[in-house]
Amino acid sequence: MNSHIENYIRKHNIHIEYSNEVSFPAKKFDTPKGPVIIVNSTLREEEQNQAILHELGHNVYDKEVAGSYTNDDKVHSKMESNANKYMLQETLNQYRAETDIDPHDINSIAFLEHHNLNLNLNEITRLLIKKMIDEDEKMQLN
Repeated sequence: MNSHIENYIRKHNIHIEYSNEVSFPAKKFDTPKGPVIIVNSTLREEEQNQAILHELGHNVYDKEVAGSYTNDDKVHSKMESNANKYMLQETLNQYRAETDIDPHDINSIAFLEHHNLNLNLNEITRLLIKKMIDEDEKMQLN
């Protein structure tokens, strides 16, 4: 896990616990002592990191969505989409930092396949890459 994510976890007092007795990749639970993310320890490290990032995305964005996660399909879909977006953004940032790749050279399908992510995430990945390109161009103008 990268230092940016570790800092976020510390800052927000989120605890990470690993278990081989769960059937889900990861889930965040709010407890009296603060948020806890339970991670399936049987997953590969990259899958664990992606699951943690997804759950952190819930921590970041869920409060912005009004409604019930369990009782409203539209709310559920929006929350899952936001969590996936957060995970993808962080994974793209880490990929870029590790490879020093220009965002123009990132192929969204190759990126998703390299990270064993569902190809259904291609549209949001393409939008995030475009955002990176736009931000780079804006920085070059300043």
